[in-house]
Amino acid sequence: MLTFPDVIRLKAVEDGRMIGFVAGDPRPRDGWGWIATIAVDPRFQRRGVGTALLHQCESKLGVPRARLTVRMSNNGAISLYEREGYQVIDVWRAYYNDGEDAIVMEKTL
Repeated sequence: MLTFPDVIRLKAVEDGRMIGFVAGDPRPRDGWGWIATIAVDPRFQRRGVGTALLHQCESKLGVPRARLTVRMSNNGAISLYEREGYQVIDVWRAYYNDGEDAIVMEKTL
């Protein structure tokens, strides 16, 4: 997915080290894009890095809505997405390799 030509790939860097990244997949024909992956080094979490990456990716998608999936157990990420205006639209059962469910969330940009 990260090698597709239209995928948005952004990273956060501090002191020459990557501390976070995000990838977005714009789907203009569908009217939305996926925030395909977002991660922040645990040593740098809760400092606004994830929020900044999310905002930058959203702004570059060029579509009216953004969607993402998040592990049902990832309360920190779910709280971030809810604060940023994402709402639950579906649950995908046993989505992850370990059998955990995914929450599908969407935001109007």
